[in-house]
Amino acid sequence: MKATDKVAVLHDRDADGVCSAIIVMKALERLKLATPIRLNQRLGEKTITKETIEKLKELGVTRLITTDLAIDQDPVAIKGLEKYWKLLVFDHHKPTADISSENTTVIRSQD
Repeated sequence: MKATDKVAVLHDRDADGVCSAIIVMKALERLKLATPIRLNQRLGEKTITKETIEKLKELGVTRLITTDLAIDQDPVAIKGLEKYWKLLVFDHHKPTADISSENTTVIRSQD
């Protein structure tokens, strides 16, 4: 990740989702890597919606970080997201699929 990257932090709207997003954003700011954009979806949406994908494209995002979203529930969608962004996924949910790849890095509390 570079300071020139346009980073979005997408998170769940519950307490641990918001808190984890703020921690990631503060870390990026302190490391002078990026000034991230913080986004969330409707409560209960765990996979990334088409509406959110369009919003990220409109914003010109180059890197996507997710916190507290069980996005591995839809591995096919993740492969689609990799066409546009490199992903960094922070999650504590029980894994349902291995979505790690050259373009997606997953960090879990279980690791």
